[in-house]
Amino acid sequence: MYMLVALWWSVGFLALMGVNFALLWSLIWWLRRDGSRRRSPLSRNLLRNPGDSLRPEIEDLNQDFLGLACLLVIVPLAVYSIWISQIKFGAARITSASIVWLGVVTLGAVAFLSVKLFRVLKRRRTLYLALDGEMAIGQELNELMRKGYAVYHDFPAERFNIDHVVVAPGDVFAIETKARPKPITGNAKADAEVTYNGRTLRFPGWESSDFLDQATRQATWLSRWLSSAIGEVVQVKPVLALPGWYINRTKRGPVQVMSGRDANSLVHPMAVRLSSKRHAFR
Repeated sequence: MYMLVALWWSVGFLALMGVNFALLWSLIWWLRRDGSRRRSPLSRNLLRNPGDSLRPEIEDLNQDFLGLACLLVIVPLAVYSIWISQIKFGAARITSASIVWLGVVTLGAVAFLSVKLFRVLKRRRTLYLALDGEMAIGQELNELMRKGYAVYHDFPAERFNIDHVVVAPGDVFAIETKARPKPITGNAKADAEVTYNGRTLRFPGWESSDFLDQATRQATWLSRWLSSAIGEVVQVKPVLALPGWYINRTKRGPVQVMSGRDANSLVHPMAVRLSSKRHAFR
């Protein structure tokens, strides 16, 4: 009798948790279904803001964080509740083996959820930093619109996005933004300096050319796309923006590297005017 009561108590507890999750899933499904039966009153595509492509992933990570955090609290309580219920109704006795078994199961579940939660938090922190960097560069580039330049953010391409595109008199720029955290070693100047020798970037403690290669590939794609769209060759200059860093340029290279606050240096004051076809793109 006591064993049946303990079993039904445990089953009821788990069933209640399942019902709660089912209700939450049903609510989300209904909202999505209801949204699919309605349409926005806006009939044209709006210009994108800096970092728009990052926001959906950040929202998904926020939901993952909330779910994992809840499970991290619920799992130990659920195991403890089931165990105590069985003891209370005489379905189980306190033995060393039962304590060890429940401890291993609980610690294993908590460890698994903790690792998942750590990865989610780490990825979310990286994306928030990237979003802040794109917004910072976007705000600086928006100042160029006062001079008549066209600025586009989060420009959609083939399976990737170009962070910023600037169409200026005589020039088109594809700008890739990389927000990197700074180390703290006690030397503020050295911690904030990156050296560009025309081929690689040397940050404090590591060196790479991956960011430069990415900026070059995106500029090449945009050049081909624009040339195909307007029927004449359009050269696109690759730019890499490192917000918050001091750039020590020891040699010129094919990619222009900027810190973000020097957006006016992108455009030469004596640049020739764009042709009429290129103005149509603007």
